[in-house]
Amino acid sequence: MSIEMGKSFENMSPEFSHIVQEDNQVFVRFTYNVETVESQELIGLADFFSVWEIKDNKLYRGYIMSQPCDDALEGILSFINEV
Repeated sequence: MSIEMGKSFENMSPEFSHIVQEDNQVFVRFTYNVETVESQELIGLADFFSVWEIKDNKLYRGYIMSQPCDDALEGILSFINEV
């Protein structure tokens, strides 16, 4: 997915905010940041959420969902752990 999406942008990088494992499932939350031809500044493209089932130490089944990137302060603070 990263390779195909990356063809549309000058630069693209994922930023992971959560990786949680429980039993044989892994939950991942990340944002793709992109650099366009028009701007060299990285901008958030979309937030992704995925759940993966692990079987025999391999990715067996996955579900992925995305939504437009939320740059609002409330959205950013929603996944930052309190110290």
